Amino acid sequence: MTPVDIYSLNGLPAPYWFIQLFKVLGFILHSIPMHLWLAGLPIAIILLLIGGVNGQIFARRLLKQMPVIMAMGINLGIVPLLFIQTAYYKVFYPSTILMAWHWLGILALVLPAYYLLYLTGALVDAGRKWLPALSGCGASLLIVAAGLIFASAWTLMASPESWAELWRAKSIGGAATGLGSNWGDPVVYLRFVSICGLALLTVTFWLLFDSHFLFVEKKGGAARTRPEISDFMQNPYLPKSRKKELRRLRDAGKLSEEEELEALEYGYGDSEGEEGDAYQRWALRFASVLVWFGVCVSLGSLWFYYYKVLDGPESVTSVHEASMTTAPAAPIDPTTGEPERIVPVWIPPITFAATALFAILVILGNFGKIQGKLLVVLVGLCEAVTLTFFAITRQIIQNEQIKNYLDVRAIPVQMQLSPLLVFLLVFLFGAALIYWMIYAMAKTVKR
Repeated sequence: MTPVDIYSLNGLPAPYWFIQLFKVLGFILHSIPMHLWLAGLPIAIILLLIGGVNGQIFARRLLKQMPVIMAMGINLGIVPLLFIQTAYYKVFYPSTILMAWHWLGILALVLPAYYLLYLTGALVDAGRKWLPALSGCGASLLIVAAGLIFASAWTLMASPESWAELWRAKSIGGAATGLGSNWGDPVVYLRFVSICGLALLTVTFWLLFDSHFLFVEKKGGAARTRPEISDFMQNPYLPKSRKKELRRLRDAGKLSEEEELEALEYGYGDSEGEEGDAYQRWALRFASVLVWFGVCVSLGSLWFYYYKVLDGPESVTSVHEASMTTAPAAPIDPTTGEPERIVPVWIPPITFAATALFAILVILGNFGKIQGKLLVVLVGLCEAVTLTFFAITRQIIQNEQIKNYLDVRAIPVQMQLSPLLVFLLVFLFGAALIYWMIYAMAKTVKR
């Protein structure tokens, strides 16, 4: 396509580095709650139906937290979308117009999902099991559908060479019908699968964070002593709904000794006044299993995406021959005739190393080598590094794929200080509000 004359555009209202910084930062902050919707919601539903005592504790806690998490994710998603519309509008609007009905359909998917999450939390709070599972499944399916549309939109946005053919195929009298799509492009699904793998890692981190920071509270008074009871039905701290479920399992002969012991100790602290020891032990065990699924899915999809689709000439050809789009996966080097290497060679190894270290730390925590809040902090740092380099990589790829059509880095800057300062103030206020929401959620979502 004919490159855009950057001097005919409105200048950037902020420096290029500022736009890139907050676009990447906004995507990272948006990713954390988004991952919890995507992977945490189905995991919570499974645990609610077939999990043990502590599995159901986590499931019920996460399902009651989910409306707040959804609200945080939607609001944080405004930040990267704002900067896409500011600097990338010449590729954002054409691609979303071509698939307009899909793009508008996101609202029709997200709003019902939001209300279903509120319904799920209310049903869980009432001690129900199957009804919140059904409403949660409905919300999860809607969220997955919305996620696929987003992946399709961002992939189409980075493929301006495919617009003309898509417009010709989906237009009437020269007017786009908005029914275009690039579902035949396998990169759409690779992007989505890589997000799902990272989402499993985020759920692993949230499980540890919830069990060590949100679930447990320091007590100013004396610690609760170990229970001198022989039946979990006598445990005053075990919720009635848990007692009912455990009694049903015991009557059916399906209650394990471990589950019965955890129910007996539920709510009692150690000598330092910490509560939830049994829940923390279960969280570490489950996290050490969950993390391997996340590592395998994320590393596998990212490796294929980095080295086969983006930078592998033979793979690029074979992958896109099966695609409905005609855009190359990477810009072509005019001297060699082969796709240029988009991703700097040092970025994927750092992403892979941080992901592997994430898994190693969780395993060490399960074996007691690293314990308590130190483990959660170290795992959180690995999560932050992984998400940061993934977001940086995505931004590099986006800039490189569209640079022959629109070189954002070369657009002149026409500084607008007033809206810039307003944005910074609102961003800081929003960050403080997010902190308060997490604090309020920890206080509201009781055991």
